[in-house]
Amino acid sequence: MAQLKEVAEGIGIQSATTYIQSGNLVGRVTEDKNSHEWAEELSKALLKKTGMQLPVISFWVEEWKEVLENCPFEVEEEKLLNISVVEREIIVEKQDCLATISKGNERYAFKGRAFYLHSPEGYRTTAFTPQKLEKCLQQATTTRNWRSCCAIDALFDS
Repeated sequence: MAQLKEVAEGIGIQSATTYIQSGNLVGRVTEDKNSHEWAEELSKALLKKTGMQLPVISFWVEEWKEVLENCPFEVEEEKLLNISVVEREIIVEKQDCLATISKGNERYAFKGRAFYLHSPEGYRTTAFTPQKLEKCLQQATTTRNWRSCCAIDALFDS
């Protein structure tokens, strides 16, 4: 993750901090760009540095906190609740596609750029694999369990 921090700081992201080996980065910016522009710039810089085209999904602090606040499920066990985030808002028309993936006891909801999934049997057994979710939503996703989402949120406050 040192390389990710280095690339981020090279494009002007200050106080870059990563969360474990997850590829999640938190930092501060002073330039007037929206989160999508920062994501695009970081993606281009990573391509230049690594030769790999990597999707980057970016949120402002307020947006990330809203993702957590909007979670429609009770947090019974942190490992059973996962949040997938995307770059563009999830449109309602995708609901039919999501319904074809769903299996019996899993519950899901989406709001804005977040897809919330409660998997009573754990994420390893979910029908909502990243590949199926990305195909259905027609955009890249990244998924973290509730504990990781809260740990990333805490980085904003450090």
